[in-house]
Amino acid sequence: MATQDIARTLHYAGDDFTQAGNMVRKVLYDDTRKVLVSNVTRHLLNGVSRPVLDRAVQYWRNSNRSTGDKVAQVPTSPDANTPPNNPPQAPCRRMGAEG
Repeated sequence: MATQDIARTLHYAGDDFTQAGNMVRKVLYDDTRKVLVSNVTRHLLNGVSRPVLDRAVQYWRNSNRSTGDKVAQVPTSPDANTPPNNPPQAPCRRMGAEG
């Protein structure tokens, strides 16, 4: 297979969302998911247009419905319920570690 063909071949599970969804569901702890949502919403509050916001919410919902729903709750203006600038760091599970 030529190098340019590899780039055109569908990767893991044939989509862009399975691997990300598995990471959110199987690797991250609840506290870590909260930090993730806080980080995503903080960046979305940084002046993105409505179409970009809608697209970001759909991407997150495609990966993990619950996370996408939380991202969808982002206020439309930066001064309304802005998430903290420095959310606490939360641990994540090691791959292969017992839950």
